[in-house]
Amino acid sequence: MSIQPRRHSWTTIIVFMVLALLAMPAAILPNGSPMTELLFPGFIALYICLILPKRKANLTSLAVNRLGTLRAYWPVLLLLLASIASYVVPALLGLGTSNPLGKLDHIIAFIPLAIYEEVGWRGYLQGQLTAKIGVRRAVLTVGVLWALWHSGLFVTGQLLGGGNNMVVGGILFALSAVLISIVLGFTRFTSGSVWPAVAGHAGLNYVQEFGDGLFAHQSQAFAYTSGAVSLVLLAALAWYVWRKLPTGLGAQAKLAK
Repeated sequence: MSIQPRRHSWTTIIVFMVLALLAMPAAILPNGSPMTELLFPGFIALYICLILPKRKANLTSLAVNRLGTLRAYWPVLLLLLASIASYVVPALLGLGTSNPLGKLDHIIAFIPLAIYEEVGWRGYLQGQLTAKIGVRRAVLTVGVLWALWHSGLFVTGQLLGGGNNMVVGGILFALSAVLISIVLGFTRFTSGSVWPAVAGHAGLNYVQEFGDGLFAHQSQAFAYTSGAVSLVLLAALAWYVWRKLPTGLGAQAKLAK
């Protein structure tokens, strides 16, 4: 007999959201402690599931107990292709040239970091919110919170940098984060698994790491064109999968199916 995921109260869900936002990576990563990852959303969700009664049902709600079918991964492939195109298109337009790859600082950490995030945001929170407010609202809410959670890294220059283009960069970053989250949220809902979202998240990090390494120190024209290409492709993909998500609360039973 399979164990059904347990639905938590609004109080528990709000506690998770507050704790996750308080543990914004801009606040915990600069400390340099190897234990800071334990404050990432996935661990916060795990703590909640272990503290509350009916642990097995709680843990099932994290959506880590199945990989999902290969069909669930097609949006991940399109997401990665869109990200690759954001570097290739401005290069083909002659707006920049590739450089020898320098040191790749975070390449080993991308997979565990993606797990730390996705288990919390889309594994736990999206599943719980889907039962409360419906899948579309849940996906959008998680997307906004996910963008907000990353905003500290952007403002402090640890992610994408700021410089003289803070406003434009901030808008592009926030919109891209929400659009990416819609696609990852779609994979979470349709597969009942967090692993397609983990694959997409880690894959995007790898593309960005290699892309930034190959096209470092490019002109503003390269950066703006790259951002525009990325935004257009992400918007098209997000709109396509968004239309496939059900409206209302009719799909609330798909917490982790």
